[in-house]
Amino acid sequence: MKKIFIVFISSILLFFSTVGVSTNVYASSKIKLTPEQEKQAEDIVDEWLRFERLTNKLSESEIERLFQVTGNVTQSNFKISKFRTSKVNDIVIANSKEEIDILNEQLMYVEKPELPEGTVSVVLQGDDNFVATTEAGEIIILPLGFWGGAWQVAKCAAHLTLVLLPTSAAFKAVKALGGIKKTAQLLVGAGNAKDFAVIAGGVAAEILGIQGIYDNCLQW
Repeated sequence: MKKIFIVFISSILLFFSTVGVSTNVYASSKIKLTPEQEKQAEDIVDEWLRFERLTNKLSESEIERLFQVTGNVTQSNFKISKFRTSKVNDIVIANSKEEIDILNEQLMYVEKPELPEGTVSVVLQGDDNFVATTEAGEIIILPLGFWGGAWQVAKCAAHLTLVLLPTSAAFKAVKALGGIKKTAQLLVGAGNAKDFAVIAGGVAAEILGIQGIYDNCLQW
């Protein structure tokens, strides 16, 4: 059934890719969101900004590993599948007051416990443990589901970040739609892949082609 759906959506995307971006301008301008949908879109943007500020210094493989460790990646546009064939280095997620504050803000948003008091850094070690270090030099292993739990509600924002690499086609597609805020509004307003393909036109293929976007941004 899912294969039939994918073929159906692919056909829609093929049609609209021949029409071009200009055809979606009128349709996207007609999207009217309810106050609840506006809040959903704003939440996606806010979470995306927090996620981007924490991960903009990391490489593609490091970002993917953060989610693979906690099982939060379905399928992305990464072609990296064997990064563990060599030594796995630690990944520094946060090591400044600003980054610690951002991470705590996200944890509060998803109603998860904040980092231990006095935390000055958070690192994903090579053994896949998330570790916090405090001002007193205490090393605390964080719960197994720490990272996945922090972004559980933000899966849509996280997947948008995973595909919004400056050189990617998806990045250009989001830019063509008017940026991350407009894209979030269109995703929320559409609510399903078929309607998003109609609204977003030819560039929809680059965004809907990522399974994680379909699974986490169009299942309201």
